[in-house]
Amino acid sequence: MIVEERGIKIRTYPGKITSRLPVFYNPHQVLNRDVCESLIVALKPKKAIDLLAGTGVRGLRLLRHGIDVVFNDRNSKAYEDIKENLKINGMHADVYNMDANRLLYTLDTKFDYIDVDPFGSPLPFLDSAVKFLKRGGILGITATDIASLSGTYPKKCLVRYGSVSRRVIFYREMGIRILIKKVVEISAQYGYALRPILSHATRHYFRVYFVKESKPYELVKNVGSIQFDIDL
Repeated sequence: MIVEERGIKIRTYPGKITSRLPVFYNPHQVLNRDVCESLIVALKPKKAIDLLAGTGVRGLRLLRHGIDVVFNDRNSKAYEDIKENLKINGMHADVYNMDANRLLYTLDTKFDYIDVDPFGSPLPFLDSAVKFLKRGGILGITATDIASLSGTYPKKCLVRYGSVSRRVIFYREMGIRILIKKVVEISAQYGYALRPILSHATRHYFRVYFVKESKPYELVKNVGSIQFDIDL
């Protein structure tokens, strides 16, 4: 079946959205892509890569603005669907069917915008994304493992993100701050600062955008803790 999102046509399949589906279109993430399109088009990057493209709808929405977008998905069905969706919309772009990290090292190219939108945590892709993002470039990440980030599974959060999460009234803000802190630490390992410029928590996901800068010390010194008295 064909669905349309903000003027982009996408081939998709009926059924409940789960990680078991080889390819799925998520209508609940339209706001995610709306914000992405508005921000990235305003910042005018020349070369972008959608590392975990799925149906390719996010990249297609950027491609129509003249941004050079590279598409990738390691799933062969998604790879074929991206090519078909490009054809349906009368667009052309490079499409790859590889592991996201391996692709970045294979292309050995710096990008102005890198998008990481996984089913779960973005952490497995951040080391390579930091390395292949241009200085001044934008990194957009999605995290759907909000149960650990927001205090439902604090031990898992400690192991994965190096922070203790708690189920407090501002759990969404806390979860985003934990995610940002981890990204800042990863970028600092390579001598860079990923400075957050926009974030939002919507439904089942967190979304954060960063700009790559030098001088990581200025950001790392802001890493701290939150004290909260539940009786207040």
